[in-house]
Amino acid sequence: MAQDHASGGRVVGRVRDIRRYPVSSMGGELLTEAEVESGGLAGDRKIGLFATETGEVAAPGRHRHWRPLANVLARLGRDGVEISLDRATWIGAEQGALALSAYLGFRVEFRAYDGTEQARSLYELSPIHLLTTSSMAALQRILPDATIDARRFRCNLVIETQAGAEPVEQAWLGKRLSIGGVVLEGSEPCARCAFTSLAQEPDLPFDKRVHTAISQRLDGNLGLYCSVIEPGRLRVGDEIVLAEFNASRPSG
Repeated sequence: MAQDHASGGRVVGRVRDIRRYPVSSMGGELLTEAEVESGGLAGDRKIGLFATETGEVAAPGRHRHWRPLANVLARLGRDGVEISLDRATWIGAEQGALALSAYLGFRVEFRAYDGTEQARSLYELSPIHLLTTSSMAALQRILPDATIDARRFRCNLVIETQAGAEPVEQAWLGKRLSIGGVVLEGSEPCARCAFTSLAQEPDLPFDKRVHTAISQRLDGNLGLYCSVIEPGRLRVGDEIVLAEFNASRPSG
């Protein structure tokens, strides 16, 4: 798929999926286009779910009592966040907090990430997470009978790369990627946690081999975190143009 582009860079793929997660640690929504701000996709992971009594933020990959959240969807409606426990009925945040408290068995509440230590997003420095189809295919070759699906990896962008190509994200570290009206810079590999193994209704089974394979065969990383150099709008089908130079970084 790689080919020269009029800008002087190389086309290395296309946007297959755009995924937004309005509430961290919950399922998200599939978009056809999205606005990218300096802090990431507009509306992405700006809200967390917190235990009311302890202040603990949801972490399904680390704590068993949060694991059911992987089965709950969140989306942005006209009046803000909406959630669905059954993939059919959607309710607003106030009712949603009550429903989730009953679902999880302890009181929870939605809180906007505000930069304080108690309510800080994990994605502030590298807010865009992308994953190539070649990386998912490599994992599928390691686990041929596993269900390898982008939902396990909670990426913002799924990049369609050339069939049969090896994973390429690590070669994009420190490089600029132009996508539609957006410019990103590859900033760090995406280290994976146990969330990748969790079950997600209706068709992703629990499979601890997924996280084990990433840890043992892929150095614990799958995908790439990116910072936003130039905000703008991107769409499904947009070309990914890799600049033919390393992005400049200030010394010190």
